[in-house]
Amino acid sequence: MNGTSESQQEASHMKIILNARTKLKLGFWNVRTMYEAGKQAQVLREMKENKLHILGISECRWTGFGKNLTNTGDTIIYSGRNDDKHQGGVAIILNKSSSKSLIEYNPVSERIITAILNTKPIKTSIIQVYSPTNEADKEIKIEFYEMLQAEIEKIPKKDLTIIMGDFNAKLRQDNSGFERIMGKHGCGIMNENEEHLVDFCGLNNRVIGGTLFRHKDVHKLTWVSPGGRDKNQIDHIAINESETVDEQWQEVEDLFKKTSEKILSFKRQKHKELIKQETWSLIDNRTELKKKICNTHSDRLKDRLRDQYSNCNKDVKKATRKDKKDFIEGLALEAEKAASEQRMGDLYQITKKLCCQKRNTNMPVKDKQGNLITSEREQENRWNEHFKEVLNRPEPETTANIPIAEHDLEVNIEIPSRSEIIKAVKSLKNNKAPGNDKLSAELFKSDPTLTANILHTPFKKIWNTHARQKLQKNASFIGLNINIKKSEVMPLNTTEPPLIDLNGTPLDCTSSFTYLGSIVTSERGAKTSEPE
Repeated sequence: MNGTSESQQEASHMKIILNARTKLKLGFWNVRTMYEAGKQAQVLREMKENKLHILGISECRWTGFGKNLTNTGDTIIYSGRNDDKHQGGVAIILNKSSSKSLIEYNPVSERIITAILNTKPIKTSIIQVYSPTNEADKEIKIEFYEMLQAEIEKIPKKDLTIIMGDFNAKLRQDNSGFERIMGKHGCGIMNENEEHLVDFCGLNNRVIGGTLFRHKDVHKLTWVSPGGRDKNQIDHIAINESETVDEQWQEVEDLFKKTSEKILSFKRQKHKELIKQETWSLIDNRTELKKKICNTHSDRLKDRLRDQYSNCNKDVKKATRKDKKDFIEGLALEAEKAASEQRMGDLYQITKKLCCQKRNTNMPVKDKQGNLITSEREQENRWNEHFKEVLNRPEPETTANIPIAEHDLEVNIEIPSRSEIIKAVKSLKNNKAPGNDKLSAELFKSDPTLTANILHTPFKKIWNTHARQKLQKNASFIGLNINIKKSEVMPLNTTEPPLIDLNGTPLDCTSSFTYLGSIVTSERGAKTSEPE
C-alpha cells in the first residue's frame, strides 16, 4: 500500500495545530464497524461532542485505503483489506483544523495506519493499530509486531510518536520489573498479548499511558462483552520516552527555582551608603554654585558666588568626614553584634570591609621565561602545557608495594536509594556558593525527604542509561592523556556492551579489575588477590 504526501513547499505553509501554547485532544475507539448506514455520522457526532481533534478508529471494516472529506470538513484516512472482505481495518479521523496539519499518511495494512502532522517544536507521528486477538495464531501476532516495528524504525527518533488503538492486551497491576514501561493501575490478568506489548514498548522506550495514573474503572474499561458480563481494558496508548536526563534535571531546577521565588522571593541586599542624603544635597548645591560662577559675567556677582562656593565646599567636606565616621562606627557595632551572636560569616565580611582589602581576581599568567601573557589563546595554551607537565608524570622506576587488603572490598552497584540521597543531602554544607543551576544547598536541605523523592527519578535514569561518554574531549582540554590500551570498561546490571569510546575507538570490556589488592568482579564480588 502507498499513502499520499504533501510537497515540501506545501508542508512549510501548513497550519500548526500543536505547540507549547495549545492542547491537542485525541482519542481511540474500537467501533466494531463503520460499514453500516449512519455509523460514520454517529462516530463524527461523538467526536465533536467530546471536542476531539483526532480520533483513531479500530475495526472500521472498510476495504482498500484512501482519504475522504466529510460534509462537516473532517478528514478520514483509512486502511483496510484488499480482498473485499469487510474485516479489521483501521482509520484516523482529523477535524477541520487538524486536517490542515496532515503532512502525509501511510496505510500499512488492515491493522496499521500512520499519519505525520506538522507540529512544533517537533513533528508528531500517530500510529493507529488493531492488534490480533489473544486467541490468534502466534505467527499472525509476530507478523503484526514486526510490521509495527518496521514503521517505528522509519520515524525519526526526535519526533513525538503516539501509538494507540486496540492492542487486545490485558495489563495487570503488578508492574514489577517493568516500572519504566507501565504503571500500577492496569485492569485484568496478564495474557500473551500483554507480553508482546510490554516487550515491544521496552525495546522502543515507550510508556503505556493508560496505566500510569489512578482512574475509575468506568474510565479505563474499554471493552464489554455482548452480554455485558465481561469487561476489560484492551485499548491502550503508548508514547515515546523522549525526556532525557538533561530535560529531567531542567524540570527539577525549574521546580526549585519557581518555588523559591514564590515562597521566599529574592533577598534584596541593602548596602549602607557611605554618604548620607543630606550630604548629597550639599554636593548638588555646590555644583549649582559652580555653574552660576561659570555663567556670570559680573565680577562683583562672581566674588559673592565664590564666597558662597567656598563656604559650601567646607560644609561638604565636613559632612563627608562625619558620614564616614558614622559609617565605620555602624560597621563596628554590627561586627560586635555578629560576634556576640556567633555569626562568624557576617563578622568576617564586616572585618574585610573595614580593612578595605580587595582581592585581585585578575591574576597574571606568565610563560616559563617569566614574560606576561595577555592573549587568551596563549593563556589557554600555557594552562594546557602546565597540566600536561603536572598530570602526565613518567612511570616510577620501582613498582609500588601495595599490601594485600585485609578485608574484601564491598562495592554497592545498586541504584542509589532514597535513604542514601537523604543522607547525602543532610551532609551538604551551608553558605556555599551554588553552581551553574543557581541552587544552593539550603534549598535541598529544607526538606531532605521531599528532595530525595524529586531527585530519585533523574538519578535512576542516569544510573540505567548507557550514554556515550565524552571523556577524551574533557581530558584533552586540561592536557590529560588517556591510554586506550590501558583503559577498560566493566559493565554492570546490563547484558549489552557499554557505548563508551575515546576518539571513536571503543573501549574493551572486562569482567574484573584489581583495586587496592582486591579483585572486583561484575558479579558484585570482591576477593583478595594472591601475591605473585
